[in-house]
Amino acid sequence: MTLRAIAVLALLAVSGAAVWSHEPATGIWVGRCRIERDDIFLFLRLQPGAALVQCPALGVQESVSVTQNDGEHLALSFQTPRGAVRLACTNRGDEMVGTAECAESAGACTLRPRREMDAAAWGLVRGNYRLGERIILIGGFEGTGYRFLSDGDLRTRLTPVGPHEFLSDDLRTVRFELDKQGAADAASSAGRARRPRGRCASSCTRKSR
Repeated sequence: MTLRAIAVLALLAVSGAAVWSHEPATGIWVGRCRIERDDIFLFLRLQPGAALVQCPALGVQESVSVTQNDGEHLALSFQTPRGAVRLACTNRGDEMVGTAECAESAGACTLRPRREMDAAAWGLVRGNYRLGERIILIGGFEGTGYRFLSDGDLRTRLTPVGPHEFLSDDLRTVRFELDKQGAADAASSAGRARRPRGRCASSCTRKSR
């Protein structure tokens, strides 16, 4: 076998390894998709060949088959009261970016993977925070991984997406500021909340324990 043939075979082997090294995206992904001019929170629990889709604003919670999930691209569809939504995203590792098509419209969609957070890290941020005359509770249920923000009679799920950063299912991004001891002493939120309507930005300080 000539040196040229050996080089070609080596190149094909490397190329083949690159193609087959892609693993399907798995785990929980959350983010914002624009569906018929509305920004909607989307929760996906991915596994090879299937996905659990949750979209609280549209009353959707269903398991669906995944059309494509090869590590580079994700494609699936799910039914909503507005019709079928067709999701197509490119996986960039730290996020998926693509479009959500519904009826005759198409909007941008960005999803981020849930970040693992152990009990010690969670203990640094959970607690009560004062926002003006209101008290905001950052809490959760031990052993379930369910975390939430409670503001009066409004409770929204929190999903960790970065260091000291969470996305809520009403599209608020909540970030925590740590003191010199590493504990959170303030929190800020930005994005859309169900109440009041529209977009908002606010910051609050932690109540002393």
